[in-house]
Amino acid sequence: MTYSRCGIVALTERKSRFLEIQTDRTSYLLGDVVLVTINAKMDHMPKYESVVLLVSCVGTISRTFTDAKMPPNPKVLSKTYFEMKNEFMNQNFPLSYSFSLPGTSPFTGEESSFVLTNPIISQIFKISAMHSYRIDLFVKQDGKIYLAEQKDIVVRRTFQQIQPSPSWNFEIDNFKIKIVLDKPSYYPQENGFLLFEVNSKVQRSTSIPKVSFNQTLIFNFDDQQIVVKKQIIPQMSLPAFQPYYYGKRPLLFKIPEGLPPSHSTPLFKVEYSFDISTDLFYEGGAQNQLKLVLKSTILAPPNLCGACVFMPLITNDFNPPSESILRPFWQEDKSTDTCGICGASFGLITRRHHCRRCGKVFCGSCCVDSVLMKDLGFDRPERVCKSCFKLIQSN
Repeated sequence: MTYSRCGIVALTERKSRFLEIQTDRTSYLLGDVVLVTINAKMDHMPKYESVVLLVSCVGTISRTFTDAKMPPNPKVLSKTYFEMKNEFMNQNFPLSYSFSLPGTSPFTGEESSFVLTNPIISQIFKISAMHSYRIDLFVKQDGKIYLAEQKDIVVRRTFQQIQPSPSWNFEIDNFKIKIVLDKPSYYPQENGFLLFEVNSKVQRSTSIPKVSFNQTLIFNFDDQQIVVKKQIIPQMSLPAFQPYYYGKRPLLFKIPEGLPPSHSTPLFKVEYSFDISTDLFYEGGAQNQLKLVLKSTILAPPNLCGACVFMPLITNDFNPPSESILRPFWQEDKSTDTCGICGASFGLITRRHHCRRCGKVFCGSCCVDSVLMKDLGFDRPERVCKSCFKLIQSN
């Protein structure tokens, strides 16, 4: 039988298995230095022409479609991300060799898989992706190449540099909203929050904002790209933003355990995002729908990583902000039939008007003055009642 990797084809006969591979650690981070030692298993070794050490990382994605009427038809696509070869003519064992793991290569393991099952017609569609790091040891003897030993090594994801927290700004028709994640990346089982900063000058409430945390898997085959999007956290929601709301409102969440870290390779990609949607309503029935995607990063748990100089500090301290309302709520129209100052009854002639400072309802005569109130988030003069006007003037 033969074994092939990175262009080397070798025989796999038992008579060549006289060497063993040892590494200084069981797992590594990308960029770490790996120390390899080749030892002889017996005192009197056969004489080889040379010993070849191959270090490689190979990525594989597979796509399998199984039907009750047909056998499975797997399609496998592989890619070599890096390879290093070193040939030893000197055979005084033990032999030592060291190399650095590339900082941009993928990490080890089955990163993710997707299975779609149709029980009615007995069909199964499965996609999986995996990357492996392997040390192969070959010997050359009598003009032939034999496989002497193999050893897989575990490579964990390197900690990412902290980037500014993802945010999103939007303004349309007197409605401003800014949504910010408290941090750009999270570990599994870590708490976090989205902060909604809203400055509304619209006289109707929004719909209930809905938020979902999703995982996107992208498999790149030669003939097609398969994209699978899965909801990781059940849909979350916030109370609707009232008319003329001005303030900050947090939405708390917790990242589930067992998620594969975010990463990207030519064969396979894992991405995470918060998908947010809400509707804006206007007088007369007009409506705008807001939909946005905030991308986030999931990191590998530090307890899965090898030795490294820097280990991030993960604490249980989580102090999310509470809601801060910077402008009084608007009084509902139907809550009163008379002006809050003069007592005039509202009707076809006497219309309701809201004071932009206190939020209460008055008639047009008692709510006629306009004042610029930057402390309440207004960038132009707004209507205020007589009481608030006198208070502002006195201050």
